[in-house]
Formats: sequence, C-alpha cells, structure tokens
Amino acid sequence: MSNPVNPYGQQQQPQPPHPYAAPTLPAPSARGRRPGTVTAAGVIAIAMSVLTVGFALLMVAVITVARDEMLAEMRRQPEWAELGVDGDVFLSVLLVGSVVVAVLGLVGAVLGGFTLARSVIARILLVILSAFVALVSLLAIMSIISIVPLVMAVLTIVLLFTGGANDWFARREPAMPPAAPYGQAPYGQAPYGQAPYGQAPYGQPSAPQAPYGQPAQPPAPAAPREEPPLNAYGQPVPPPVDEPGPAPEDRPEH
Repeated sequence: MSNPVNPYGQQQQPQPPHPYAAPTLPAPSARGRRPGTVTAAGVIAIAMSVLTVGFALLMVAVITVARDEMLAEMRRQPEWAELGVDGDVFLSVLLVGSVVVAVLGLVGAVLGGFTLARSVIARILLVILSAFVALVSLLAIMSIISIVPLVMAVLTIVLLFTGGANDWFARREPAMPPAAPYGQAPYGQAPYGQAPYGQAPYGQPSAPQAPYGQPAQPPAPAAPREEPPLNAYGQPVPPPVDEPGPAPEDRPEH
C-alpha cells in the first residue's frame, strides 16, 4: 500500500502516535455490565421463591378448605393416636408455617430482583436468607425433597461471590495509568519524533544486530560507484557499440 500524496506531488510520511494521548477507557456500559454469576444467582433466587410461594399458598388453601376432612382422617389413623398429637393443633401449626414460608418466598423474590439491580443490601440479605434455607433443608435432609432447596441455596451463595461479583457490587472502575511529567514520554515509549532505543528512525535501515554476547560488527563499506564519462556538453557518453561482422556466407574464401 503506497503512502498518500499531497497536492505538491510529495509523499506524506505516516505520523507516529502522540505519546501524550489520553488513555482509552472501556465504555461505561462495559464497565457496569452485570457478571453472569450474579445474573444466575438472581434468577435462581427468584425462581425458587416463586415455586416456594406457590407450594405454600397451595398448602394454605388445602388446610383452609378441607380442614374438617383432614381432622377426621387423622382420627381414624392409629398412628396419630399413638403419637398423642392433637390434630387440630397440628393443622394450625402447619397453616401458620405455610404462611411464613409464603412470606419468606415473597421476600426472596424481591431480594433477587434488587440484587440484579446492583443493591448491596439486597445481596447481603439474600445471602442470609439462602443460608437459613440451607440450614433448614439440612435439618430435614432425610427427605429427598429438601435436597433441591439445599443445593439451590448453596449455589446462590457461591454465585454471589464469584465471577467478578465483588467488583461489580463495589462499583470498582479500572484505574487510569499515571500521567507522565510535562515534557517527558510515558515509561516504555520514546519521545515524540525519536525512535525507540535499539531501533532506527522511520525510513532508515536499521543496523544489523550482533548475537548476544558478541560485539557488534561495523557495516561493510559500500563499493565506490563508477561514474560514466561525460562529453563536452556534460552528457554521459554511451558505451561503444560493436559493428556487426559480415555473415559467414559473405566472407571471402581463402
């Protein structure tokens, strides 16, 4: 690719970049982009909270509508009589527990939404709620159903502290490089108009590099250029041209 030509017919040499140009920072959207781990944690928290609220409301509806039928069925079971547990008290406790679980599910969904919105307080409260769910699920580990909320709660806590989540919640911006003093080039760059150390200026051949540990050899001197002879008018004299000889058939025979 040839260099551009200015209006005067001279080729323009490319200008090196100015060493004092301002550093380029990433765009604000790239600096504030939510990490994938935080997105996954928020989605898991919201999804599990919605399922929990739905299950809890279903329990509240069943206990409220079919309370008498459930009490009659419990009295017919000999196991309840052996336990000595009052069925009415048991259903009341189960109803209150379902309401509490539904409220905690709503809180978890709200905290998951605010965590996705970069709220530090929501993140801390979501971690506490997830730890509580994991502890309750661990106490009921004998049930297979409790394994799912246990795994989801632990996974939510881990995701909220990995994959750049700490920097994103702390709103840490990339640090700008230190500015060079006035009149000096930044470290690692040559001053404007000068070639870096060990390199030839732009447009000039670089000197051969000697192997490591050996002194550099000076370049061989260029052979003198032979100037052609000039005539009286100062023009170069063309080389003599040999006259073509006669053809073999035109030569006299001896």
